[in-house]
Amino acid sequence: MAVTKTEEWSTIANGTEPNGSTPIGSGENKMLVNIILRERGTDFTVSTFTVGGVSYDYSGEVRLDSTPDLIIKAFFWDDASIESMSSDIIDYTDDVTGLKIGWSFATFANTRQQEPIVASDTTASGTYVDITSTSTSNDMLIGALIDKSANRDPFDYDTLTERTEYGVDDFAIGIADGSGGDSTTRLSNDGTTSALAGMVITLKGFATSLTDSAGRGVMRGVSRGIM
Repeated sequence: MAVTKTEEWSTIANGTEPNGSTPIGSGENKMLVNIILRERGTDFTVSTFTVGGVSYDYSGEVRLDSTPDLIIKAFFWDDASIESMSSDIIDYTDDVTGLKIGWSFATFANTRQQEPIVASDTTASGTYVDITSTSTSNDMLIGALIDKSANRDPFDYDTLTERTEYGVDDFAIGIADGSGGDSTTRLSNDGTTSALAGMVITLKGFATSLTDSAGRGVMRGVSRGIM
């Protein structure tokens, strides 16, 4: 069974840390995904991130340690956590301030209840990053890209389709998704040399072959942590 998206990516909220509320999609074996893209002088640490009072189960990140730092952090809530939420209200705290930040949520269904696979790459001087992943057509690939220059979009995401982006000022950021099966995903800017950080997330779907039955049913693995 293939992964499906049941709540589209929210319009990237630029200039504020995660706040307010987020729609949560329906379906079975859900995974709520949040991506934060940020430009600043140093890394940042998230001390609290809950939706409806429930903390995330998994997380991943990529950071270009340069001038400036380019950072993407991803957070995931599994089906059991989503069902435990008392509301869709976001509670978020980290240890820094700054306006060069954007974020978005989406919900996916028919996902194996296991830690999503996060792969990444960066370049301090280039026009693209090539990110390798292993997936099938039943999986969902999510691509996220940040460029330090606001005028470096439109981005290209190889076989993925852009769902939301921001590039008016400060920086250029975007999120794309699409069916798995491509071993290398090239995330590109508009072709002008710049600094880039990119991430590709694999949400695993369910097997269709009798020889690959792993992951059937709801699994309640948890890997909570604070970044």
